[in-house]
Amino acid sequence: MIIETGETIKYYWLKGPMSLIIEKGSVEINGAFFQNGEHIVIHSSRSYTAKVFPRTKLTATLGNESVFTEASPEEAIVYEEWTKKADTLTESCSGNQCTILLLGDVDSGKTSFATMISNIYVRKGRIPYLIDADPGQNTIGLPGFLSSLKFKLKSIWPKDVGWDKLYFLGKLSPAGVENEVIAGILKLAKSAQNSPIVIDTDGWIFGPAGEAYKYKIVNSLMPDYTVIIGYIGERLKKLVVGESEVISLRPPPRRAMRSREERRLLKSDKMIKLLEKGNARSFGLCDTPIIAEGKIINYSICLGKNAKGIQERSDELKVSIEESISPISISKICALMGPDGWVKGAGVVIGMKGSDELLVKTDYGGEVKAIQIGYIRLNDDLTLVEDRQRGEKIGNRAKAGRRLYVD
Repeated sequence: MIIETGETIKYYWLKGPMSLIIEKGSVEINGAFFQNGEHIVIHSSRSYTAKVFPRTKLTATLGNESVFTEASPEEAIVYEEWTKKADTLTESCSGNQCTILLLGDVDSGKTSFATMISNIYVRKGRIPYLIDADPGQNTIGLPGFLSSLKFKLKSIWPKDVGWDKLYFLGKLSPAGVENEVIAGILKLAKSAQNSPIVIDTDGWIFGPAGEAYKYKIVNSLMPDYTVIIGYIGERLKKLVVGESEVISLRPPPRRAMRSREERRLLKSDKMIKLLEKGNARSFGLCDTPIIAEGKIINYSICLGKNAKGIQERSDELKVSIEESISPISISKICALMGPDGWVKGAGVVIGMKGSDELLVKTDYGGEVKAIQIGYIRLNDDLTLVEDRQRGEKIGNRAKAGRRLYVD
């Protein structure tokens, strides 16, 4: 499919999977400029408004579910509103560690706008620090982790760029571990090293608990700007006014909505690729602290020393530790912590070697200070699930609906 523009700017709505090659001229997508000879990949279930400049020729290769059509006038207006606001924000939030926080519903466009801001920073010669604070979406990092990236190069979707830092949460949802999420964001933000910070959050925004959670994030982080995308009511805006400058944006009028199955596949994709490159590693139970669901489960396995100064084990505690690790933790996602206190790698618990060693499949081969095991399990069909199901207690809350968590 060949597209050519005349003497005017044209706007198109694109839905992947799709491949674009710029033959001549220039195209802007999500704040990133692409010119002669450059190649753009739009992933399945992703959608964008593309601004195609005059005298541009591009070749589009479409997939089975791709859409390439002219954007509506409203879609073009909203795109220009976004780029204008992103340009203003990057001018205003130009100081060291100035922070922009994004709030909004699921699929409202938070990640797209966070990426647009980052691309515009790069165009202006800055390297923003992008934090992905959605443990279920894992655009930058892995499922069950918070992650961050020094955004050095233009990208319309940073999923394939990789991450600089990981923080292990061990859950696909922030419900019940809200304070842990905030602690993780704060730890990642400390690594920004005098860069502007852009924080993309999860879509839990509705209901008293969701509003309180987002308010706690704003109150704890004290961002310079809070961008609220979509029509989520005035109560949350009133809560955060005074603690941060609030900016409201309309969501894109048309956007690809991911099905539940697509979401499941996206969650699993990166972890599967990691494991395909991985090997089994063994960790001695007395040598490496193992933290599962908030407890050091091998804390007391080694007791006392014999005459040669070698630690002895209690057989009773040995049985206890075997029961704790297997089968409860088998197939669980885990984090491998390095000596500096940061996650260095991720893996899956695959079993025990005898009664003394934990087996983990991982692509990380460096030094491990401790292992953290969370609630996420990799099923036989290579999908990820949390052990705690809908309706069960999660911390001091119970899951009562699609977006609502109640006491």
